[in-house]
Amino acid sequence: MDQEEALLIAIKVYYSLLVIVGLPANVLTLYILLQRCKRSGEDRCTSSLYLIALAIADSLVLITIVIIYQMILSMVPPGEFCPYLNMLDYGAHNASIWIIVAYTIERFIGVYFPVWKYKVSNPTTAKFAISGVFMLSYLFALSHFFTMRLWGESEDKKRDKTRQREQDEGHANTAEHIHRLVPPSSRHY
Repeated sequence: MDQEEALLIAIKVYYSLLVIVGLPANVLTLYILLQRCKRSGEDRCTSSLYLIALAIADSLVLITIVIIYQMILSMVPPGEFCPYLNMLDYGAHNASIWIIVAYTIERFIGVYFPVWKYKVSNPTTAKFAISGVFMLSYLFALSHFFTMRLWGESEDKKRDKTRQREQDEGHANTAEHIHRLVPPSSRHY
């Protein structure tokens, strides 16, 4: 087993464990926060809304990375399905990151500008901010639909050229391979 195969196995095991632990934890978080938001006042509800949005975004990241990439891409050729997945993946990543930023900005305004706290830190504003973050995240991820299609085609061509070069080099003698492996600074002529 070479290093690349070992890395692929480690990635599959890591991502599988991440889904097994991450998705149930996010579902439990969603349940707890929804119950908390239903019974508490408006003060706690804004933080719960941001945390609910973060749990949803993180679940989308887990679903796109692990389930879709690991399961579907192993069955479908990369050039056909890849642009859609990359757009969903980047959108989920962006949403996850920017939800944290929006929550931090809301907390910052609440602490350093207490006069504005009641205008900014309310459920309506939080819902608008969360909706805006998700819409803009997927809107900005739309460009990855087009760029990844071009990137995927060029990667396929690079992979084919690399395979052809490896086949051609397979016929070279051992001295040439050793000569390529030894760094130029350590060669003594």
